[in-house]
Amino acid sequence: MENTKLVTDIIEYWRMVEFLDQNKFPYPSKLQVKQIKDVLSKRKVHSNSLTIFENIPLNTTVKETISKREEVIKVFPFEGAAIHIMVGKVARNSIIEALFSLIKEKEIVEKNREKICMYALKVTKEGTYIKGSLKVSPLLWGTAICFHYPDNIKNKMSLAEYDQTMDNIEKYFMKEHDELFVDDTLLKSMYDYIYEIFVKRWVKNIQATFEGSLIYTRFKTKDELERLNDSLEDYSDLMTGFFQKDFEMVIDQLKQEILPSKDFMNYVTSLMAHSFDKEKSRKINIRTEDNFLKELLDPANAPIGKWPSDHQPALMQQVAINAYLTNKDDYFSVNGPPGTGKTTLLKEIVAHNVVKVASLLSEYDQADDAFVKRTFSDGTKKENGYDKKFGNYYAFKNDEISKYGMLVASSNNAAVENITKDLPEYESLHDSLASEQCKEIKQLFDLTKEQNTLEFSFSSFTKDNKRKTVDLVQKDIYFSALAHDLKNNEEMENVDLFSEWGLISAPLGKRKNLKDYYYKVVDPIIKNIGAHSFDNKKEFANAKSIFKKQLEKVMRIQQKLSETSKIMNVRDSKLYTADLQQNELKKQIIHKEKQLKTEQERIRVFEIKMKEIQGILLEKNTERKSSELNVEEVNNHLESLKSELKNCKERITELEDNRKFIEIIFRQMANNTTIDRN
Repeated sequence: MENTKLVTDIIEYWRMVEFLDQNKFPYPSKLQVKQIKDVLSKRKVHSNSLTIFENIPLNTTVKETISKREEVIKVFPFEGAAIHIMVGKVARNSIIEALFSLIKEKEIVEKNREKICMYALKVTKEGTYIKGSLKVSPLLWGTAICFHYPDNIKNKMSLAEYDQTMDNIEKYFMKEHDELFVDDTLLKSMYDYIYEIFVKRWVKNIQATFEGSLIYTRFKTKDELERLNDSLEDYSDLMTGFFQKDFEMVIDQLKQEILPSKDFMNYVTSLMAHSFDKEKSRKINIRTEDNFLKELLDPANAPIGKWPSDHQPALMQQVAINAYLTNKDDYFSVNGPPGTGKTTLLKEIVAHNVVKVASLLSEYDQADDAFVKRTFSDGTKKENGYDKKFGNYYAFKNDEISKYGMLVASSNNAAVENITKDLPEYESLHDSLASEQCKEIKQLFDLTKEQNTLEFSFSSFTKDNKRKTVDLVQKDIYFSALAHDLKNNEEMENVDLFSEWGLISAPLGKRKNLKDYYYKVVDPIIKNIGAHSFDNKKEFANAKSIFKKQLEKVMRIQQKLSETSKIMNVRDSKLYTADLQQNELKKQIIHKEKQLKTEQERIRVFEIKMKEIQGILLEKNTERKSSELNVEEVNNHLESLKSELKNCKERITELEDNRKFIEIIFRQMANNTTIDRN
């Protein structure tokens, strides 16, 4: 139950992030601006379609605005079905700040300077509103929900609630009318209404202006209109959340306790579970754990391909690259703010993957041997497939090859397209190979000196705008012509030098990109294979031989570098151990010296005390000697007294004897006297 709640919370978070995501306000690209200028200057435009941006306020009707482009209509006479009106430019950051004000003690880390569209809608070429096309900014609408229902955001921020709000606004302006004619007055009225309800009440210090664009596309031929009209970018559909219904369906099932599969639960909670895994979540301090970096930076763990550049990856870039290549988990994350080299890191992994795929493909005698034919099982068309012509598809025999395909995905469509368009760019690649050391590598990517050629069929137009097919043999590095045609959308027979060196990446995702990729890459390659099957087989064998020799050389050097680095590591380890021992001895010496100083201090204090004691003893000894002298004198005096006493006793005895003698005499005399008297 607890795990189900965790899954629900995570999916709810994903849903709300996608819901509030909104593309920035659309502006014409440099190529589109150039094409308009070329048309107005009556220069040839090498494109089959042209997207036009008109400014709002229009100061006239939609129909008049479109029809006044006479020069454009002559070259591109067929008008696309969708006409988009984008109204109100709002600073995205002011809305983000309002949302952050709901989250106490949180600050915006990075300011966003983009502007988004306040609301958008579609109109017919007559200028009438197309029912159901009104879209208010989901970011503004979602912000209002957060403020108005702070305790019930999850339930209120839903597609059903959003669609209901759009219906209510539409009814408010439609009133009882069957049709709604769109002009500047209506657009300003809707702007004020939406501003009052969704902006003014909730977003403080808002930066919003009544301005915008009317956007539509024209085509050179009816065939191009029919082929591309359905795949045109839907500028006015501001709700870009592709998975909203899926998210809501899963959340609803979880609430009804209809539990999804264990694999699904594990997938959703994998990162959370990872954080509870003490072994996997253990942080490594690279400043103290030297062995971790040494093992990771072993040349054996480095990529076997290198993106053409003067510069090597920085230390932490190389650490991240090697960590990714040695990673055994299903996912790997590299985090860093803008400008820290994540795209540069990606290029190195792309180069590695290209070499790995080539290595696996080189094991086959022929390129076709790498594929196996497979059929669909659930389709409703030919052979249970999904197409009238093709009831099967081809997959790699070795699933390992598929692991090296790369999909670049982001919540920011522009960021993804920038990466996929940057990788094949010819000029930037050459600029990164300016050093003398890379001179030989630079020549490998120099179309002016390239000897290899490829022949492809390209679509073009005659002077009266009729489609024609031209077969061109052009110098080629890595499907250079196809890469150029895919990105630039111009007539290839008039191109002197391609702006792309090779087809290393391509923008996909939306339907238009997928169609472009099919018609400008897949279809020409299929036709080339059909026309040059023998030559392609011969070239494959030759290319395989050259590649294997170079790969063997690279692997041998890599192995040698690894062994050398291990020897160096052993030496460094011994030196490090010796340094540790030396440092330990130094610490012991310092400790002993401190102990010695302590003992010396104790001895010094003891000596001082001894001297004090000796002084006391000396004083006591003197006193003792003085006492001894006094005792001797007393003893002498005592002896003298004893002698005197003895003499006195003897004198007393003598006197006593004399007294007795006298008494005897006196008694005798007395007796004699008595006798006489008688």
